[in-house]
Parts: sequence; structure tokens; C-alpha cells
Amino acid sequence: NVTGHLRGGQRIHHAGSVVVLGDVNPGAEVLAGEHVLVWGRLRGVVEAGLAREPDAVDDIRVCALDLAPTQLRIGDAVARAPEEPDRVPSPEVARAVDGRIVVDGWR
Repeated sequence: NVTGHLRGGQRIHHAGSVVVLGDVNPGAEVLAGEHVLVWGRLRGVVEAGLAREPDAVDDIRVCALDLAPTQLRIGDAVARAPEEPDRVPSPEVARAVDGRIVVDGWR
């Protein structure tokens, strides 16, 4: 677990799941063997499911109160947040489905 904001240039690497109680700012990286939960804004780079084979990441989740990463990787699937200037932040969950990233509301 990480308490506080991750600033540009900071990197967290953990073999299991990572919980960040704060923001992940642009230029910061979170590398996790399993899931990533950000109780704040996710605007940096996240790679989740690194401990899994690329075809075994279907249950890996990346969650944030504001999911807007510069890059998000789950297994072999890679995505980045779309540029939406009028976007209203909301809690979301990302997962890999058939080699692509799918984002749903966090309930």
C-alpha cells in the first residue's frame, strides 16, 4: 500500500496487488503483479497482471476514482485515456477482454 501522491518520476513495483491512497500523477508508474486500486486520480502509467501469463489476466482489475491514465496495460492489452476536455471524472474499473481494455463504471 502507498499512502500519498505519486509524483512524476516515482515508480512503484510490487509482485502482488497495489493500493494507492492518493493520486498517480503524469510521469509516475505503478507496476503490479496483480490488481491496482487508486483511491484518487490515475493519470500516470499503470501495468497490472505482470505476474500472470498474458492470456490469464481476465480477472485482473485496475480501479480508480478518476481513471485517466497516460497508458494502461493489462497483460498484452494496452490503452490510454481518450482526450475529452468536458469529461466529468467518475469511478471506473478497467479489465482486459479478448486482448483489449474495457472500462465500466465502478459499483
